[in-house]
Amino acid sequence: MALATRYSLDPDFDSKNRMLVDLSDLQDAKATFRDVFALNGFYERTFAASDTPMSVAISAPTGLGYGLARMFSALTSGKPLMHVEIFRSVSDAATYLNIDLGKLRDTQNAQAKTM
Repeated sequence: MALATRYSLDPDFDSKNRMLVDLSDLQDAKATFRDVFALNGFYERTFAASDTPMSVAISAPTGLGYGLARMFSALTSGKPLMHVEIFRSVSDAATYLNIDLGKLRDTQNAQAKTM
C-alpha cells in the first residue's frame, strides 16, 4: 500500500490517469486475501472522488502475481471506481493503456537520477 499512497500523493497524479502495475519481479510474497482486501479498500477511499473510472492494467507474468491480480480484479469487478485488466507481459499491459514503454522507462530513469 505504500506504493499506492506514494502514487496518489504525486503532484502530477490525476485519478483519470491510466495505471500500469508491473508485478514482474514478484517472486515471494506473504500477502493474503486480507491484504488484497485492504488494498482494495485503500483504492476505494483514495480514488472514490473521480467521476471517471481509472483504467488499470496489471502485468502479472508469475503465478503468484497473477493470483493476487485476480483477487484484486474480483474485488473491483462491477464497481465504478476502476476497470482492471490482467496481462502476462508488461508490453501487453502498456499497449492496452496506450503507453509507450520506452518513453516510460526513460522517465523513470530520469526520476531515479534526481532522487
